[in-house]
Amino acid sequence: MLHLGFFTDFKGLDAVLLSADSVGIRAIQDALSRAIATPSEAVPIHDIAHVAPSYPAHLFLTTTRPVPGVVTSNTNYWVVSKNDALFATELLEHLASVTAGHQYFELTPPVASLIVSVGEYDTAWWERLNT
Repeated sequence: MLHLGFFTDFKGLDAVLLSADSVGIRAIQDALSRAIATPSEAVPIHDIAHVAPSYPAHLFLTTTRPVPGVVTSNTNYWVVSKNDALFATELLEHLASVTAGHQYFELTPPVASLIVSVGEYDTAWWERLNT
C-alpha cells in the first residue's frame, strides 16, 4: 500500500509524504529499477499510490532532471542518478525491514522534501485527512 500527498509545513517543512508498507516499498524499488533501466522514462509514482484528494501531489521517479520551466504545479521529481541508485536502494531496503521509520530525499524543483515513511501513517490516518 502506498499513500501520497503534498503538505505545507509538515513537521516544519513543506513535504511530499509517501507512506508505505513493505509491499509499497517493493513497488517503489520496482519503480526505481524501471527508471534506471529506461533513463528517458519518468516513472509516475502517483499512478501506483493512493493520492490524498485534499493534498494532491504528482511524483515522478527519474534518473534525469526535468527541463526547467516544464514542471507544473504540484508536480515533483525524485531524481536518482545511476550513481546514487545503490544508495537509494539501500535506504529503501532498510525501510522495508523496520516496523516504523522514514527517510528524506531531495526533490526537483526543490520546493519540498520527499519523506518516504513506513509504519508511521496508516490508512486510517490518511482517511481522516479527507473527512
